[in-house]
Amino acid sequence: MSGFKLILTVLLIIISPSFAEEKTVLNQQESPFKSLSEEEASQIYREAIQMYRRKSYYSALNLLTKLITHRDNIHYSDALFLTAKIYLELGRKTGKKSLILKALNYINKYSYMAKNSENWDFYYTKGNIYENLYMYERALALYKLAFYRALTKKQQFKTIAAILRTAAWTHKMDLVTRYIVFVNVEELSHEEKKEFEFIKGLLEFQKGNYEKAYEYLSKVYKEYEPYLIENPYYYYIFAENTYRIRKYEFSKQLFRRIISLIKDEEIIRRSLLRLGDIFNIKGDKITAFNYYYSIVEKYPDSQEAKVAKLKILSMEDDRRIKEKIYLLKKKDKDFEKPLRFVYRMLVSNRNSYIGNFAIGNFGKMVFDMKNESLFSELVKELSLIYPERMLYEQKEYIRKLWDKGLLELPPDKICELYRTNRRFFKNIFDRKVLLKIVEDLKKCNMRKDRIDLAEWILKKWNDDISRLALAKVYFEENKFKKSLEVLSKMKNRNCNYAKLYTKNIIELDRDTRKSSEILNTCKNDKEALLLEAVLYFRSGNLDSSIKTLSKIKDDLYRFYSDPFFRKYISRIITRSISENRYSDVLNILLPVSEKLDDCNINSWLLISMVRTGSEETEKYMKKIEKCDTSWSSVAKNVYEDSILMKEVSR
Repeated sequence: MSGFKLILTVLLIIISPSFAEEKTVLNQQESPFKSLSEEEASQIYREAIQMYRRKSYYSALNLLTKLITHRDNIHYSDALFLTAKIYLELGRKTGKKSLILKALNYINKYSYMAKNSENWDFYYTKGNIYENLYMYERALALYKLAFYRALTKKQQFKTIAAILRTAAWTHKMDLVTRYIVFVNVEELSHEEKKEFEFIKGLLEFQKGNYEKAYEYLSKVYKEYEPYLIENPYYYYIFAENTYRIRKYEFSKQLFRRIISLIKDEEIIRRSLLRLGDIFNIKGDKITAFNYYYSIVEKYPDSQEAKVAKLKILSMEDDRRIKEKIYLLKKKDKDFEKPLRFVYRMLVSNRNSYIGNFAIGNFGKMVFDMKNESLFSELVKELSLIYPERMLYEQKEYIRKLWDKGLLELPPDKICELYRTNRRFFKNIFDRKVLLKIVEDLKKCNMRKDRIDLAEWILKKWNDDISRLALAKVYFEENKFKKSLEVLSKMKNRNCNYAKLYTKNIIELDRDTRKSSEILNTCKNDKEALLLEAVLYFRSGNLDSSIKTLSKIKDDLYRFYSDPFFRKYISRIITRSISENRYSDVLNILLPVSEKLDDCNINSWLLISMVRTGSEETEKYMKKIEKCDTSWSSVAKNVYEDSILMKEVSR
């Protein structure tokens, strides 16, 4: 049942006049049972309770039917309430929401018929029904009412446990702080302690602290597995948590155990998907395919089957899977035209369970095909995505399919995608991709976005790698003091720190003696040597500056595109020209000119060649013919003067 249909059904149950109709309907029915005496009704009810406690739920329901059929017996309302509890248990175990909806229907009838229904058991049970329908806000409201009606410590604990669970589901950690203080662990029974361990694990799981969650959840698994079996979704959470900390072999065992032990078909399907994911990660594509396709065969109409098809198509790069997909085309039209199927899943299921997987496939296909019209369609679809609503497994899937394509995508395309949905990238991708985006935003002149993203990265990861990245962005945006402020908080002051620190000190025109010292941490680093050359130049030592530049002349072209280094290389070269050190200029710049066709570099070389009488002047004159810089004008004049002087001397 889809989420929309489920909610609609629940609302109809809540607002429909079913309670009033109950009297009419039951009065019109011809009862197959004779009227019950008080003693008979009590006997039947006692037997039903016994069956319920033994977990013989269907036997209990058969008995309760006799009581519900006759409204005039003393246990009619009690039977309605117990029936609601039974359907709740059956729904919880099987995962069938239709049974839980029946539970809701019966408990609503009970509240209408019973004289004193507003007690702890009623509020707690109804809250539990809503919790299992994923209507957590309603559940929480009822659990709070139950809390104030708890008469025993056991009731109080069960209510607190329920409040903590729903607080975890809704990420209301303030409620956790408020209610967890009421739990006295020393007073809990063995069973309650295990439930409390699970809740602590659930809270950490919801926070994303999976290693910590594993500590709690593994205790529950080892010491009280029946609790997990009774609550299939809890068992799935433990297996999923184990998967998220990359204990793949153990999680594989857990998912297989879930499939063999529980009856909840939705949990079984999700476990099969995860088993496929594990084998896919391990590189066993064939076994992964088999798990995915088993869902398609056994549960063809389920949403997990559609996701399984998407995951199969995502493995098409593997030749063996491609062959299997080709064979599937004959019996499943969804595999005939993969792009059409993926796009249909995306458009018809936007921001839903299936659609959030489909955007992963569609993006990968667009990156691979390099089609402009498809890229425009991807931009449009991306603008409609709400990443905050995505599940962990959906984000993981998109990351896996998009990472390679994003790292290879040209900056203009990256900028267009990022501009379309900034939250999408922040919520889904790891730092490697985000740092690439930071660099690409610079090339698109999206300066504000670039700073914002770099600051966001530091806030999320809060480590030296992120600090260095933000300090670099600040430096490149001429925010030198801010850059130094971020650098001052770095713990690992390595060579990269030393180089960026030195650049900031130079730009702020501060004392550079400390910079000279910390650059000693950089051994055989070309950029550090270039910075030393800059420091020598700034101190007035042109000889040492030129000597240092000569050491890295073959690598100098790599730094010339950097505005900071281009500025200082230009100053060193022009000073050298002004002091007639033309041979030094030729020695340093000739290797650079072989890699770069730059107007100023070629102009400086031409001037130096003319002054040293080189025979290659004509070659470099041709290189700057179309240049229109101040130095090219000077070089052209110097060259023309030299030609004129030669003619005069003849």
